Amino acid sequence: MFNIGDKVVYPMHGAGTIESIEEKEMLGNAEDYYIIKMPIGRNEAYGTD
Repeated sequence: MFNIGDKVVYPMHGAGTIESIEEKEMLGNAEDYYIIKMPIGRNEAYGTD
């Protein structure tokens, strides 16, 4: 869905850039998690597709 380097808008937090994509397994289901670098502060936000 998204690629590393894509610019995205994260609801309630603002715009950022996808820094990496990690696959994690929870309760037997593998999901892609997008690591988003926000331009202000040192926050990271995680989201699934």
